[in-house]
Amino acid sequence: MKRAFVLAVVLSFTSCGSRAAPDPAPATTPNGALPEIVEQAAPTPNADAEEDAELTRRIRRAFDADPDLAPIAERVTIVTIDSRVVLRGAVVDAAQRLRLTEAARGVSGVMAVEAQMD
Repeated sequence: MKRAFVLAVVLSFTSCGSRAAPDPAPATTPNGALPEIVEQAAPTPNADAEEDAELTRRIRRAFDADPDLAPIAERVTIVTIDSRVVLRGAVVDAAQRLRLTEAARGVSGVMAVEAQMD
């Protein structure tokens, strides 16, 4: 009796692995057409990270070189990605925001500047 039970259990396990699962039917759109497959590149690390870091340093030096901007720029963070600059921080008024933005734009290699300063 035990042999028959063990044999039945072994046969049931081995037969489970021998059957291939049926391929699922491809998903279709409501009109029955196959959906368009869109490939997206996997995100990659910023290839120009060192160049962006150097650009950030040059902007900071430009701010520090101006005695009127230096104290204001201490409250501003510079973020550079692909030569595009974002200035974040606190300024007193629109004139300070404009002076910082123009100073950053004046640095060679800057493609765009976005001012996110309050």
